[in-house]
Amino acid sequence: MNRILLTCIGTLATVGMTGTAFAAPRVGPPSTPFTAVGPAQLTNPPLVLNCTFTLNGNTGPALPTPPLPAGAAGGTITGGTNTGPGLCPAVTVDAATFTVTSATATGGTGNVNGLVVRLAGTPVCTATGPVSFTFANNGAAPSTIGFSGPIPGTTCSVITNLTITSAPDINAFP
Repeated sequence: MNRILLTCIGTLATVGMTGTAFAAPRVGPPSTPFTAVGPAQLTNPPLVLNCTFTLNGNTGPALPTPPLPAGAAGGTITGGTNTGPGLCPAVTVDAATFTVTSATATGGTGNVNGLVVRLAGTPVCTATGPVSFTFANNGAAPSTIGFSGPIPGTTCSVITNLTITSAPDINAFP
């Protein structure tokens, strides 16, 4: 009796772990470069910059499937640049990684790890923890990536809503 009970518990645990792996939130298509552009406000008191931010990155390798469509757990940010008035062109973002933490049919959330913002090559905002973002799948329109709030461990904050400008569009999946 105990042996049968232990076998049932082991089987349920194995099925449960397998289901979790396949139910991971993801972004796709996998292994795809992307560019996102939009207005951004970077604040590091007393400095406030209103710029146009361009973020470049790549989605990571595909997770096991099913479910379809194939997707990645996250990816890399290869860097970011700014245009606009004053000091905007001197503000850059270093390479970092991102992970999708939740997803629905309409979008999701995630974290960027290792975020460093530089002014004229000098680090001015080095995140000590993950920086949260939101992701919106916009149907036939391009998807958007939003950041709104403080950069952990710094006096910096960022507010932006970036539109994916590259093809194919990038989407989050549950």
